[in-house]
Amino acid sequence: MRISRKLTTDAFFFCILFLSSGAMEAFTVSKDGADPQGSPLMKGLWAGVYLVVILRLLPRYRQVGGLVSANKCFILFLLFCLCSVRWSVDARLTLQKGIPLLFSALIGLDFARRYTIGEQVRLIWRVLALIVVLGVIAQV
Repeated sequence: MRISRKLTTDAFFFCILFLSSGAMEAFTVSKDGADPQGSPLMKGLWAGVYLVVILRLLPRYRQVGGLVSANKCFILFLLFCLCSVRWSVDARLTLQKGIPLLFSALIGLDFARRYTIGEQVRLIWRVLALIVVLGVIAQV
């Protein structure tokens, strides 16, 4: 049986949206409380997501370049966040938080490139519906 590329992409972005909602955080927090550095499991999951997104965007660099050039203010904001390492009190922490911000922007570029606004809303609605259902199940 062959799985379609659209189904694979839809499942991938569904998982990304579900992960970014924070619904998984309750399962990754230890009994001692939240880890200030973040859960190693979540860091590993996000590293895998970032790698897949980069591999998806590389062959489409011209299309991504068009999206980047159309969103100059957003790109300037990202560059400002990364350049703030120079004057930050804790440069290491600023860089540690700035790099995921950059990769999250790449996820947004890939999401915007792949789906129309209507498809984006539909996919986000499905994720939020699942989160509500899982929340109700968890309370019962």
